[in-house]
Amino acid sequence: MPGWPGDGGALAFVGRVDEPRKGLDVLLAAFERLRADRKDLRLLVAGPGEHDDLPAGVTALGLVSEADKARVYKSADVFVAPNTGGESFGIVLLEAMAAGTPIVASDLDAFRRVLDDGAGQLAKVGDPAALAEACAALLDTPERRAALSDRGRVLVRQYDWSIVARMASNSGRKASRGTSRLETPRGAPARRAPSGVVGAPQAASVDAARTRRAAARREGISENNTRERNSVGEPPARRRDR
Repeated sequence: MPGWPGDGGALAFVGRVDEPRKGLDVLLAAFERLRADRKDLRLLVAGPGEHDDLPAGVTALGLVSEADKARVYKSADVFVAPNTGGESFGIVLLEAMAAGTPIVASDLDAFRRVLDDGAGQLAKVGDPAALAEACAALLDTPERRAALSDRGRVLVRQYDWSIVARMASNSGRKASRGTSRLETPRGAPARRAPSGVVGAPQAASVDAARTRRAAARREGISENNTRERNSVGEPPARRRDR
């Protein structure tokens, strides 16, 4: 986005603004803590819904297109996922990694599985002070941000969208039965994106497309995720070569 991230630093949030479990209120509390020492820090918020009390320094974009969502990720020094629970799979984390944006995320099982290879920083769930501390640590260390960005771009290449939709769907069904284990569907093909292309689109069945739409709705992101191509670089499901 023009003028972002700027010299004062910038955070980004993508998700339903009016959905409590997406954790925007936790992030806003953390943001105000950070602004006490960083007067020029800004927060870019993208997602449907309205919030009645946004502090100074916050820009709310509302529901955005896929192209603009990609720009949101790239416009921030740190992408923040302050979710408080109920997540079956961290699709927004994969999108941020595909965009090369360092991540601070709540320490949820679903997010830990995506970030288990050191592609982001975790913070205590629902704790504005812990979230602010994690964000500050990245804002203050460009070298760490660069390392996370590089690691994320490498990690996201191990995923394929046609599989991640099924994984997210399976995870949601298992979570409803009281388990959060996430597994690659038995016998599912793991296809690598073409060399040099992050998250290149793959052919997907009608069933996979429907599942992808359901997964996108659970994550509270734009309905445009139902397109065959995701402009961020379709985040996709993890290869299992072993």
